[in-house]
Amino acid sequence: MKITKLNKGQGIKILFGIYLILLIWIIIFRMDFSIADIHRVRELNLIPFYYKDVYAGDIPVFEAVLNLFIFVPFGVYLKMLNVAGRKIFLSGFATSLMFEVCQYIFKLGASDITDIITNTLGAVCGVYLYLLFCKIMKDERKANKIIMIIATAVSVIMAAFFLLMLISSFM
Repeated sequence: MKITKLNKGQGIKILFGIYLILLIWIIIFRMDFSIADIHRVRELNLIPFYYKDVYAGDIPVFEAVLNLFIFVPFGVYLKMLNVAGRKIFLSGFATSLMFEVCQYIFKLGASDITDIITNTLGAVCGVYLYLLFCKIMKDERKANKIIMIIATAVSVIMAAFFLLMLISSFM
């Protein structure tokens, strides 16, 4: 049996697929394995950066920053797949909107315009981080290899974390 080496595009597509699966698990299922364990709420907030139940000026910036960071790889992967910047912006927006609509329809969490804004901004930041990294490396192929190594390591760690949580949920 002959084992063939994956080309760059195939490897990126596989890692991007793993990333999307993990993104769904994190955003939609809140890292739970049972629908029964998910906090069932249907809320809709259409006011950007509005947080109800904020006490003593405590603004929950942490969640907005996490939403931004979790979508940075989205922009990086699509840029590595040679998707144009405008399409990455629209893809980030559409994916985030899809997550928020699913959360609302299936009563899996609060749907918030702030999440759509920060997720889309995260995808755009991913594009610029990729371009900056390529400029620093002065060689796009070398930059892509380094990003692939980092993405593979992170994907393996996240997949292992996913499996450990899955195993522990059955114990």
